[in-house]
Parts: sequence; structure tokens; C-alpha cells
Amino acid sequence: MNTYKFYTQKGDQYHRIPQMKMYAVIGLLFLAIGFVLWYRTQTMFSLLYLIFLSIVALFYFARMFSTMIIDLGNQTITYKPTLYSATKVYSLNNITDLSMSSKIYVLVLNVRAFIWVDNKALRIGQSLMTPKPMEELLIETEKILGFNNRSENG
Repeated sequence: MNTYKFYTQKGDQYHRIPQMKMYAVIGLLFLAIGFVLWYRTQTMFSLLYLIFLSIVALFYFARMFSTMIIDLGNQTITYKPTLYSATKVYSLNNITDLSMSSKIYVLVLNVRAFIWVDNKALRIGQSLMTPKPMEELLIETEKILGFNNRSENG
């Protein structure tokens, strides 16, 4: 049995380990910024900032509960991106690519890893300030899926 940094293995199923700590820290950071802005000025404008940043924080808190299961026995990926979204099942045969996206927002590098299935990008991970964890995640995912072996064999 292989050991993985980003997945736990249960038979033929590989469960993506949720990034709860990172999303909790980001959500709390947005809430803290909102409360500091509101507390310092206590105007209607700062209250609107607090409401907006609280909504952004809720979206990050919802991402804490995202799940992805790669089932090699059934040849499927079970994916639920947030707490509020429905679970969807995709066939492994429909995977077209694995990719990584990097964007800089102000001074923060935001890196996300995706699996492309049926022309949809399924976000499987996110990191801040460094692309290395997402590169490792994509390599692990390729190994689990046998993605490189499939492309070599046709």
C-alpha cells in the first residue's frame, strides 16, 4: 500500500484530505479584516464592508467541507466542491487533463489545481504563496489515476 500526502486510501478508493485549516484561516482573516474596518470607523460604508467580507468568509468556510473520492473499482470520481453544493459523479474515462492555475491578487499568489472532466474544471486543491504543494498534489493524482500510463499506451 502506498502512502500519500494528499489522499487516504481505503481499498480501491482514494479520499482527498480536506484543506480545513487553510480555509478556516482564510475565512477568519476575512472576518477579522471586516470587524477591524467596522470597529475603527463604525460607518455605514464600513458595515457594508463587514457584510461583504463575512459573505466571502462563509464561502471559504463552505469549502472546508469539500470532498473528492477517486474510486478505481467503479472508475468514477465523486466530487462535492462545497458544503452547499450537490455531490456529482464523473467517469474516469472522461478525464481530459490535469492543470494548475496561478494568479496574483495584490501581494498574494493564489494557486489552484484542477482535474478537467467533461469540459468542467474540478478544483482539487488550493494553496497560497507557493505552487509547490499543488504540483505535488497533481503528481499524486496522476499516479493514482495512472494518467501518464494512459497517455503512453494510447
